[in-house]
Amino acid sequence: MLTSTHRTGQEQAGISSHLAVDFSSSEHHASDASPATATANFNGWGVADLPFVPLAKIASYLSENDCNNLGKTCTQLRNNLIARGIIEHPTISLTPWLTVELNHQNSSRSCTYGQHNRLMKYYSREHLLRIWAPNEDGTWRREAVFPCDLHYSYHDDTLFISRHFHDADGYLLFIFHRDDHGVWPETQRLNFNDLYNLPDSEIDKYPSFELIVNITFSADNRSLACESATNRVAFLGQGSDGKWQHQGQFQPAHRVLFSHDSHHVALMFNEQINFMSKNDNGLWVGSGEIDMDYCPEHMAFSPDNRHFVSFFTDAGTDSDDAPIEPDGFYVMVGELNRWGQWSEKMRINKIPERGTQYYVFLAEFSPDGKHLVVGTETDFEVWTLNDDTWALSRPGATVFDWDRGYWTLDNKSVVEFISNVEFMLFGIQEASLWMLNSSDLWSRSLVFSYTEHTMPLVSPDGNTIFTHKRSASAELWLRRDGWEKQAIDYLVEQAIFNDDSSLLAMKCDNLLIIFRKSTRGYWKEKCQLKLDGHLKSCSFSKCGRTITIHYECGTKLFMTHLRITENTD
Repeated sequence: MLTSTHRTGQEQAGISSHLAVDFSSSEHHASDASPATATANFNGWGVADLPFVPLAKIASYLSENDCNNLGKTCTQLRNNLIARGIIEHPTISLTPWLTVELNHQNSSRSCTYGQHNRLMKYYSREHLLRIWAPNEDGTWRREAVFPCDLHYSYHDDTLFISRHFHDADGYLLFIFHRDDHGVWPETQRLNFNDLYNLPDSEIDKYPSFELIVNITFSADNRSLACESATNRVAFLGQGSDGKWQHQGQFQPAHRVLFSHDSHHVALMFNEQINFMSKNDNGLWVGSGEIDMDYCPEHMAFSPDNRHFVSFFTDAGTDSDDAPIEPDGFYVMVGELNRWGQWSEKMRINKIPERGTQYYVFLAEFSPDGKHLVVGTETDFEVWTLNDDTWALSRPGATVFDWDRGYWTLDNKSVVEFISNVEFMLFGIQEASLWMLNSSDLWSRSLVFSYTEHTMPLVSPDGNTIFTHKRSASAELWLRRDGWEKQAIDYLVEQAIFNDDSSLLAMKCDNLLIIFRKSTRGYWKEKCQLKLDGHLKSCSFSKCGRTITIHYECGTKLFMTHLRITENTD
């Protein structure tokens, strides 16, 4: 049983025999009715038509409650007050859309995609991919069913399904695009010639197991890289007719990474990194290479697309027991020069305290690309770009204690920039906020202690930090004039922000609680969802208009989609 309770009231709605929603509330009064449509006037002037400055001046003399009452005088005035951030958005509601029973044996995979809250479920035993999507009235329907062996990619209403070319008359990739009526016609199929610009007579020279195993999209959605089982990479771009066509290829490579501006791509194979850049004709051409001593585990472009960082953690093989030289561990920093070529700029060496073949690194650029944090198991450094030179702006300090716990390299939250001059640093049971002060020195401004699985969470806009311990209530740190603490009266197991940082969902035992930031800058509870079963996890969709929850009821596992709507009453 699923029950939702919130402040303004909604009609009761049912989902199925095992899922019901109750939005009833006794707090809905006649005074909450919709405001009149007439324009409020003051000495002959239309208050609703006032410019922002005088309207904000009036609101500054009123309490939050009085501002909300002012907004009830007419619809136009309320909309203007909301648009100018003077009063809050209406209360939100959660409306059920779809409930799916999941298989505990993992024989199926379910996930949502894109801006349209589409649900795709892959059935491995049947080799089928089924797609569901909501109608305009909010009800869900099955849109399409596709045969699918294993590999598929979805992006921008386009579905890519790969096949072994010997099983599909020589075709490797099938493309389907959803039209405005929810129909998925096949729009294109690509063979060796289409992908690699090779003649059909060359097909027999390639192994029968050739298969597209991964598709990587550029940030601007105009290019994609198809990676094959034989380490061949084909670059595709959309022509004026919307068809995907060959724009370049590279071999061999086992990993592809596009830059943030989609103009460059790094291709990794063993210890070599090759770069390609898009020319004025839209074709991908070589633009440099960098050799490293060992195969890098990590590579990243800076947000300003001028620099590149890569490093390895395993400097050796399992069969080689001899430790490597102390200066053999380093972070490589690459640079794009004025001629559009990538090359190695410098190496930041980190000397282990003892002979080893394995050494953990982390590296993270600031949003403007001018600062680079480089850390290891025991310390970190901040490097700053001055003109064209990287300079050490802060020496190392103890951060991680390798003997007290295990730090996972893949956790990107170990270092997280929340502005150009602020970053969060996560160690074992302690997180700290570092800021660049007026003296161009980095100093620690806030420290948070936490237990396992309760790592502080930073909102995407960097203006809220959520922190808690299992034995204490949660806290929110809000960026105002400084950092201000707001207490939350719940023991929280999980918290997530939506992408634009306007909503915060908290998982508390069998409760899902939704918070929204008020116009005064504080987070306020807006609605609750109660389950008879155990709430396991929750997540917002990309568009922020739905939230997906996984919960366990008895021996069954369910996934439910809930639509987030505004109650304007």
